[in-house]
Parts: sequence; C-alpha cells; structure tokens
Amino acid sequence: MKILVPTDFSQLFKVAVQCAAATAKNLKAEITDGIDEFIADVKSDLLTMFTHDLTFLEKLFGKSVTREMSFHTGIPLLTIKK
Repeated sequence: MKILVPTDFSQLFKVAVQCAAATAKNLKAEITDGIDEFIADVKSDLLTMFTHDLTFLEKLFGKSVTREMSFHTGIPLLTIKK
C-alpha cells in the first residue's frame, strides 16, 4: 500500500479554502432563495432576522445571510442583534 503525502501544503491549503468558499456561497444562495420563496408564499409584509457576531470562517468566506437579505429582499427588514 502506497501513501501519498503532499509536499506543497500551501497548494493543498489553497485548494481546500477554495472548495470551502464555493460550498459556503452555494449554501448561502440556497438559504436566501428559500427565505424569498417563503416570503412569497405567505405574502409577508416584514422580514425579521437576528444578527450575531460572525465566526472566523464566516468572516473569511463571505457576508452574513442577514446582510445578503438586506440587499436582496423587496420588503422591509427588521434586524435584531442577538
């Protein structure tokens, strides 16, 4: 059995970060689309979301879902700091 050990860990790390960023972006798009569908289904007049301090990975890979919704939604958005 042969075990391959990468010698260039910076390249391996770069690929891992790119994969994680792509996954986070896709997940965020699914969440905002789901919220939009729910708003349309119930004909909501106001969207309320809680905010929190972002973790290191959230800061590294993108904006918060609440921030995305603030630019994306067509109805008023009420944010409450948790």
